[in-house]
Amino acid sequence: MYRASSDFRTLRDEGVIATVALDPPVQPILTVILSDGSIRQCPATDTGFAALLSKLKAEQDAENRA
Repeated sequence: MYRASSDFRTLRDEGVIATVALDPPVQPILTVILSDGSIRQCPATDTGFAALLSKLKAEQDAENRA
């Protein structure tokens, strides 16, 4: 979970993540609105959020290398 926390802080501080909201359906879904206006969703679990953050970080790293 520390890695996910670190990725979240980095993505938030760099302006990639604009808003995070928790929706309360039967299986809670975490909705993340990125600064470019795009929306990403994942299961509202530690592993679901960590996987989303990891994917966002990888995308950001790929963009920075290009």
